[in-house]
Amino acid sequence: MASAKRLTLAIGLGAIAAIALPAAVLAAPPQHTRVDRPPLELPAEVCGFPVELSNPTNRVLDTTYAPHRDGSSIFRERGMAASRATNLDTGATLDRNGGSALAYDFAADGSVVVQATGLVFAWYLPGDESTLGAGLWLVNGRVVETYAADGSFISGTFSGTAIDACAAISG
Repeated sequence: MASAKRLTLAIGLGAIAAIALPAAVLAAPPQHTRVDRPPLELPAEVCGFPVELSNPTNRVLDTTYAPHRDGSSIFRERGMAASRATNLDTGATLDRNGGSALAYDFAADGSVVVQATGLVFAWYLPGDESTLGAGLWLVNGRVVETYAADGSFISGTFSGTAIDACAAISG
């Protein structure tokens, strides 16, 4: 009789916990994938010459989480990768070897906040609202960028140290 009462209590507590837990906890588990990223060619207006960003080695893991009840969602990218900025006119390169983490927070309205920590390349066009200014930067620290629902860039901030990658590969 005591075990039946304990079972009933356990089932009741389980049902209460299931109701109280947020949907994200009860949703499908996160999906982890490894993705090879193709090279990205930046427009010449970033540095004054065309630049290609590539990943000669890539041990990065992408994690996609189920959407929240409010329609927002989260995407994470973390790991180790060797990244390279190449001046396509001269062949000069700047390599980045190290770890980083990127968090993409998609709001229900479609706007996005991207937070990057570690050693990352960040680039901005003339006129972009950025604490770094226009150009390509190798940042060791934290970068936060905000985008509108239509994908347009709103702002970018950083803390840490930054190397002017355009100057480093200009020759």
